[in-house]
Amino acid sequence: MNGSDISVNPALSGTLFLCNNSVGVDYSPAPVQVGVTCFKVKCTYSQLEAAAFNQNQFPEIFSGLTSPTPSIEGLPVLRAAVFELGCGSVAVGIRCHHILMDAAAAVAVCGEISKAMRDPLYKPVEFWHDRQVVHKLLSAQERGEPAIEQHLQDVDKKQPLVSIAEAECQCHQIHVSAQMIQQLKKLSNAASNNSLVMALFWRTWTRTLVQLGATSQFTYTGGPVDLRSRAQHLDLDRYLGNFVLPHATFATKDFVMQSTLAEVAESLRQHFQAVSLPLLRRIADNVERGMPDVLAEIATGDSPTLAFSNMVRLPMHDVDFGMDPRKQSADSVQLCSFEAPLMMFAISDGQGGILTNVVLPGAVKNAFVADEEFGRYATFKY
Repeated sequence: MNGSDISVNPALSGTLFLCNNSVGVDYSPAPVQVGVTCFKVKCTYSQLEAAAFNQNQFPEIFSGLTSPTPSIEGLPVLRAAVFELGCGSVAVGIRCHHILMDAAAAVAVCGEISKAMRDPLYKPVEFWHDRQVVHKLLSAQERGEPAIEQHLQDVDKKQPLVSIAEAECQCHQIHVSAQMIQQLKKLSNAASNNSLVMALFWRTWTRTLVQLGATSQFTYTGGPVDLRSRAQHLDLDRYLGNFVLPHATFATKDFVMQSTLAEVAESLRQHFQAVSLPLLRRIADNVERGMPDVLAEIATGDSPTLAFSNMVRLPMHDVDFGMDPRKQSADSVQLCSFEAPLMMFAISDGQGGILTNVVLPGAVKNAFVADEEFGRYATFKY
C-alpha cells in the first residue's frame, strides 16, 4: 500500500514494542511504510507445486515467515515478503501480529492491498480500530460462563506425555477433499462441514492419546469462533482487530471413541450453538484480570487440546497482486504453519475441500496415518 493508503489506515503504520510482557504499537515520531523485504530464491514454482508446498523442504521461503515473537521490537505492524523464484514467478507473504488483528481482519487487509495493486486508482477501505467501541459492546452483555471453566476446577491434572511434550515436531498439511466432505455429509444432514471435519480429527486425536498412554478420563478440542455476525451494526467487516471467541469443549474419551462420528459431530454442533457475546465478555474479563488461559491450562496435562481454527470461508483465494493481468486469483494459497504443536489451521483448497496445517510430533503423525477412520476421509499432503 502506498503512503496515501497508510494515511487512510494509520493503524497499519506503526511498529511493535514490548512493555510489561505485552505488545504495544508505537506510532511516533511519524508513520512508517509497510515493512517489505525482497528475496531471490533458487527453487521454482513447479518444484514447490510438485512437493505440495512442503514447508519442511523449502526453508528459504517458509522459515523466513515464522512467528516474529519473541523478538518483535521495532518490527512494522504489517510486513510483506516478496520472493522471486528461480523460474521468474513471484510468491508474496503477508504477516501481522495476532494481538492487532485476527484472521478475518488480516485477510481483509490483504484484499485491500490486492485491489490497490490491480488498480492504481482504487481507494482502499478505511478500517476502524477503536477497541473502546468493542469494550462498550461487551460491557453491555451479561457475563457468560463456559462449561469448561467449571470442569477445570474439578478435573485432576496429569503429567504431560513425554512422547508429545518432548518430541521433535514437523510441519504437516492434511487434505480433506470436496469429495470426502460429501462422504462425511452423508453421515449427518444437520452437522456442518466444520463439525464433521472437527469430529474426524478429534476422534483420531483421542484414539492417539489412548495409544500413547494418556490416562486422563477426558479429551479436549476447540478453537476460535468469529463473532462478527453477532454485532453487524458495528460494521465489523472493517474492524481492524480481534473479534473471536476462544471456544473450548470437552468430553470423556469413551464418548468420543465409542460414539459414531455423526454423534460426535452433533455434540460439536450443539457446542457451537452456545457461542455468544456474553461468552466473549467472560473471556475478555478473564484476560483483563490476568486469569490463566483455559487452553494453556489443559496443555499442561497428558491430554492437551487439539485446537481447530477454521478459516475456510475467508476469501483468501480472491487475493491476487496483479502480477499477471490474465489472472484474477493466486495460483496457490498457503498458510504458514504456526510453531505451536497440535494447533490446526484450516483454509479452503480453492476447490471445495479443506487444507489443514498443523505441527505434530512424529508419533502423533504416525498414529494419524495408521488410523483407519482418518484414512477413509483425509490424507497427508506432506
